[in-house]
Amino acid sequence: MARCNQAVVITDADNIIREVNDAYVTMTGFAREEAIGNTPRIGKSDRHDSDFYARMWACLTHDNYWEGEIWDRRRNGEAYPKYLSISRLLDETGSVVNYVAMFEDLSEQKALESELERRMHYDSLTGLANKVLFHNRLEHEFSVAERHKRSVGLVLLNLDRFRKVNESLGYLAGDRLLQAVAVRLADNIRKTDLIARDSESEERSADTISRFGGDQFTFILADLIVPENAAVATRRLLESFQEPYLIDGQELFLSASIGIAIWPHNAKTLDGMMNCVEKALEDAREAGGNAFRFFSETMNQLSSNRFLLESEMRKALSNGGFMLAYQPKVDLATGQISGVEALVRWRREDGRMASPAEFIPIAEETALILPLGEWILETACRDIHALNQRLGREISVAVNLSARQFQYGRVPQLVDRVLAASGLPADLLELEITESMVMRDVIEVIAILQEIRKRGIGLAIDDFGTGYSSLAYLKSFPIRTLKIDRSFVLDIERNPDAANICDITVLLAHKLGMNVVAEGVETVDQLKFLLSIGCETIQGYLISKPLFLAELESFISNHQPIPGLGTTELWPAIPD
Repeated sequence: MARCNQAVVITDADNIIREVNDAYVTMTGFAREEAIGNTPRIGKSDRHDSDFYARMWACLTHDNYWEGEIWDRRRNGEAYPKYLSISRLLDETGSVVNYVAMFEDLSEQKALESELERRMHYDSLTGLANKVLFHNRLEHEFSVAERHKRSVGLVLLNLDRFRKVNESLGYLAGDRLLQAVAVRLADNIRKTDLIARDSESEERSADTISRFGGDQFTFILADLIVPENAAVATRRLLESFQEPYLIDGQELFLSASIGIAIWPHNAKTLDGMMNCVEKALEDAREAGGNAFRFFSETMNQLSSNRFLLESEMRKALSNGGFMLAYQPKVDLATGQISGVEALVRWRREDGRMASPAEFIPIAEETALILPLGEWILETACRDIHALNQRLGREISVAVNLSARQFQYGRVPQLVDRVLAASGLPADLLELEITESMVMRDVIEVIAILQEIRKRGIGLAIDDFGTGYSSLAYLKSFPIRTLKIDRSFVLDIERNPDAANICDITVLLAHKLGMNVVAEGVETVDQLKFLLSIGCETIQGYLISKPLFLAELESFISNHQPIPGLGTTELWPAIPD
């Protein structure tokens, strides 16, 4: 006979138990002998009041049937949920003969539902509210504050340089640190309650802290009497980081960047407030971290301008709004134009030329640099190959690579395609990268650079000396050229340290078998010094400003080698 998974209890007309099945014994813990002769109240819990049972019996009397969820008690005193159905059996005269109850234990189902609910609304690592629950509570606080004519502070906190912990100590230590931070922040937020809130407020809901993901945490400072009180509470949050965290026997010191937005002053919707607080956090990060910033209308205006600029850039990419200018480079051994550097220019819709410092950072952050960088490379290679054919020359072209291009742009495959399409020989293309780019993931970077060099393409480190390079790694990079940053060249005549840096850079490059290009050369004295230390190539306004293609062709055609190179008798009249 198949085993019944439901407990069965049969009582007589007076509700005295006359029979139970094995499932009843298993679920409740009451032996058959204990149950028979007793009433079902043997397992009654204290979870329901008398009205609940009165309604149950009224339904049984009227319908001869009742079913629903109910809490009962096992023999060991444990309360448990079950789904119960009770049928009232009558004889032909309408008199009650028996009651038959059947039920199933809902403990596992309820535990599963509770766990799913927890996972939906709470962070598994820290136990704090997650983004979903936080958003729900934030909207609730907006409603409460609107009724009481109060403000709500929204705080977004990001740990400074937390990635370094994962990289140096491992992800498990990073997780333990996040748990410790969560405990300290939660405790600190409770202390801010008296500062941020009106202690006489009738309707109070606990300030909510959540882990928003990664190393970001959010807080609600509800019922703010005045928005400025948010600064007091936030300052205490920052001060809480002054004490070290003890993780795996090591003392770790952290700092944080914090953004603050105030409802309804900054925005009146959830999405609007999140945008405001994220922008405020970005402002705190740009201040160097360990700081907090309020969202301001000025910041909002800057963000709006940035959005418009980004939209205009996207249109410019599709309708040919970008142009390339080329700055000539002179070989100091011959005085001849040996190459050019491609520099992107943008004429905006209003006719104004935008500064690269204005639009390149936005292109980097929005990934527009990927299609823009590809266009620059294609255009530069095509232009210079055509120019070389017209002039019968072999002018090289240098193109800057951005960090995003290097990381996501599959550069070796890109240059293969571009060189094949343009016809430019590989040895006339040089790709310029920065020190910070090559030091991000040295092993991976070296592999990519070697792939590029196998194709005969030159590689240069741009702005050398302004970043941080490991000499141990530098000798491993297949670099052909070091470029001295213009900031050092500019100070050659008046700053001995700048002159020494230039001298040492040339010496280092030559020891490593590299050439040197000096950027930003503007005076004959700078040129004389660079000649004296053995620099091979220069570019700058002493030679020429950046030129568009037609101007460049005319300049190269009319350019005469600079007399006196290699001596102290330099031509005093360098063309503009």
